[in-house]
This record gives sequence, structure tokens and C-alpha cells, in this order.
Amino acid sequence: MRSRPQAPPRVRVTSARARRWTLSPLNADELFEALGVLPGARSVKASNGLGSSRVLAGVEVARAEVVDERALRKAWRERAKGGPVPLLVVVDDPERDGAVRTLGPLGADDPVRVVEADDLLRVLEELPSLSKLRAVRELAEELDRLDRTGIAGLSVKGLGTEHLYGTRLPGSPRWSELQGLVPDARGSWREVLESFGYEVERLKRRGYLARHEGRPVAVVWPLNDPAAFARLDHEGRPPEGLLVNDCIHEGASYGLLASGARLRRFRAQPQQGSAVSSYLELDAASLAADHRPLLGLLSPAYLAGDGFEGLMREAAAFGAELRERLDRSIREDVLPPLGLELGRWAEGEGRDLSDDETRGERR
Repeated sequence: MRSRPQAPPRVRVTSARARRWTLSPLNADELFEALGVLPGARSVKASNGLGSSRVLAGVEVARAEVVDERALRKAWRERAKGGPVPLLVVVDDPERDGAVRTLGPLGADDPVRVVEADDLLRVLEELPSLSKLRAVRELAEELDRLDRTGIAGLSVKGLGTEHLYGTRLPGSPRWSELQGLVPDARGSWREVLESFGYEVERLKRRGYLARHEGRPVAVVWPLNDPAAFARLDHEGRPPEGLLVNDCIHEGASYGLLASGARLRRFRAQPQQGSAVSSYLELDAASLAADHRPLLGLLSPAYLAGDGFEGLMREAAAFGAELRERLDRSIREDVLPPLGLELGRWAEGEGRDLSDDETRGERR
């Protein structure tokens, strides 16, 4: 009888880059094993609730032995002690396979984030090629973007809120429209835009222009890495300021800073405030399936048409209505009983609230 061939022995992968090709989720121990082969990584002694620690590109990455948030923050403080080395503490997330909880690198009061361990490894792999200052900034920005306690692949400042994109929009009639606009593309920014039907042409000066039906819609500046989104040029100018100038020159309503599948959108001429102080960033490679309809906000219906501005008007109206309801609730539901109780207290204390001096004491 012919024997069945034996399966090849399973080999433990220690290479950080090769580890991506394994099927099993990465955990904190394997993450630290992979860090050991990165250029310049060195092990340092760990204590006070930390199991192991490595310094990489001037950033200390430590594996915690505690999951509780208070204990995690205590371990961070005892390890950092106000020292000059930025510290990132990681521990396996007990609620998700392949995810870790992180604290740092800026301070013990940073939010505790939940990040896919594979995604974190990819970020850490890039740090040795950066200066210490850039490495810390890049790590902090990437952790914020990848945080699974929020919406991975979404970063917003001024152009709406995370609550709008994560809660209100999915529960609105617009969501079914956005679901029908979702592209299959997960590759480069150009693939994403062309999947929506934009014509992308190179500009003579710099960057690209995305057109829809011949009309300029957005100027696109591709950058080598997302850290360049916030990097000044040799004359000390931020890229978004120059991008907005190009938008005005080309007659485009929006500017896009792009890196890989990530696009950060700016209004060229906002209705209020500075054009460069507000943005909406979407990463086609990081958005989970239930949030991919957000990519529809890059479609012609929302950039070339009035869709996005309409969404902003709805958000502003909702905010104004919410503030009005809150104000009315305070005036009608909170202040009257508060005044009544204050009057009873004054009567019991023998105070005369009609007296100006007495009222002044109560303010």
C-alpha cells in the first residue's frame, strides 16, 4: 500500500517581512521576535510589569504583562519616569485575535488603542529609516490611523467628525447610495480615483489633476510616505498650503495629498476657517468592509457634485439643532428645579434672595 506523503514540517518564521505571509494572526510575542531582526534594534532590560523591551530608531517598544488600563498606565509611567526615550507599550488584546493594545509613544495619558499586530509591525519596520523625531511622529500618526477602537483607515479634522462618519452617516439614507459607489480598488491612489471614472492627468508644474466629464475636480499631490503630509519643504512651507494654491490656479474645488492608497482631502475654498486646518483622510487599504462605503465620499457625486457640501450642511444643521435642544433642556428641565431647591435652601437658612448682596454670594 502506497503511503501518503508527509506534510513538510512547520517552520517558525522570524523574519519581520516574511512573517506577513503566514496565515495565523500575529501576537505580541511574535511581534517582538520579528522586531529583533530589524536594523539597529537592541534589547534592553525590562521590569515593572513589562516582560521584554527593545529600542528601535530611538523609540522603546515594550511588551506588557498586564492588560488592565490602570495597570498599563502605571507600567508606562514607572518605565518612562520622564526620560528622553519615547515609549510604546504593547500587550495582546484579549478580545481580538491578532490585535494588540498600545499605549504611547507620547505620554501615559495617550489613549489606549487597539491595533492589528501585523499593521503595527509594518509601521515599526519603517522606523529605522527615519530620524528619531520623524519616527516618533510617524508612529503616533499611524497608531491613530490604525486604531480599531475608532475607525481604522479614517482620520478627520474639521470636515465632520468620527461620530458623523461612524454612526450618523451609516444610519442615514445616504449610506445605501455610498454602498453603491464603493470601488474594488485597494491599491494606489490613482487606481482608487480611476475606479470612480476620473481622468487623471499630469500637471506641468507638479502633481496631477483629476477631472470628471472634462471639469477639474481635484489637484493630487503624491508623496512618498504619509509622514510627508505634515512635513515642511526647504522653505518652511507646509504641503497643504501649496496644494491649495495649485487648486485655486487650476480651478479645482479640492486638493488631495496622496500616499499609497491613502488620500487626505482639503477644501480649496472653505466657507469658514482656513483651508489647511481641516481635512478628511481615507485609506482604501485599511478601511474595514463595513466602513468601505466611506470611499464613496471621493466619488464624482461627492466631489464634482454637491454631495459632500450637502453632507457638511446636514452635519452643521444637526449640530445647531443639538445645541438648541441642549440649551432648551437646560432652561426648561434643569434651571427651574434648581432655582426651586435654591429658594428652599435660602428659606431654611434665613437668607433673603431678593437682597442683591445675598444673590451675589450665591453666584
